[in-house]
Amino acid sequence: MTAMRVAAALFLSLSFVTLKAADAAPSIDEIVQKNTEARGGLDKIRAIQTLKLVGTAQINGSIQAEITVQAKRPNLFRMDLNLPQGALTEAFDGTDAWGVNPFTGGPGAQKHDAAESRTAIDNADMDGPLVDYKARGNQVELLGTEDVGGNPAYKLRVTTKGGTVSTIWIDQKTWHEAKMVQSRKQNGQDVDVSITFSNFKPVNGVIMPLTHEQQVGPISMKIDFASAQANQPIDGTIFHMPAAVPAAASSTAQK
Repeated sequence: MTAMRVAAALFLSLSFVTLKAADAAPSIDEIVQKNTEARGGLDKIRAIQTLKLVGTAQINGSIQAEITVQAKRPNLFRMDLNLPQGALTEAFDGTDAWGVNPFTGGPGAQKHDAAESRTAIDNADMDGPLVDYKARGNQVELLGTEDVGGNPAYKLRVTTKGGTVSTIWIDQKTWHEAKMVQSRKQNGQDVDVSITFSNFKPVNGVIMPLTHEQQVGPISMKIDFASAQANQPIDGTIFHMPAAVPAAASSTAQK
């Protein structure tokens, strides 16, 4: 083999190695770091102490409703959905999940079971399960890549310290969360919740998705948040389940 052929073979070999290195997927820590930076960085994420989102929800393509989501650190959460048939509330007070459901529940607020409360404590975390995941005892696995809406994304399985398991897709170009699928307990049944995220906008320096397309069993819901406010005062009492109205007092009020 002449010196020229040796040089050519060496060049091709080095080019192949360089190409393979460039094509190699980043590590889990690199993906999480890129995602955190794309959102605005750790300092800005943690600087948000309260969040209030107000918008509209379209359910199964026909029912229109007003939606308000409020959150407060460390892990308080409340969602109010004003439907034509009545108001629906889902909330977490830091210990227990509770709700008001005019369709399946009895009158007034109802406390959810322990399984739903365990999931709620993870979902009420304002930072999300990826931020500082190791220090918080969460586990992250890289499952490969898949397209979401035609865009390649890294597919991660995230298991929180509390046991909540989610699959999260991170867009390879924007590094934002493109989609999440999570198995939850609702009304004593296992249901898969799928959410696709879009319409990313800055809120106090943190990039957030203001459009959520959600599928829960046979129910689809597209949420468009028109207003997003951070670090405005929120009365902490709204996250706690209201006391039951005594039957006698309720009867009196109806007269």
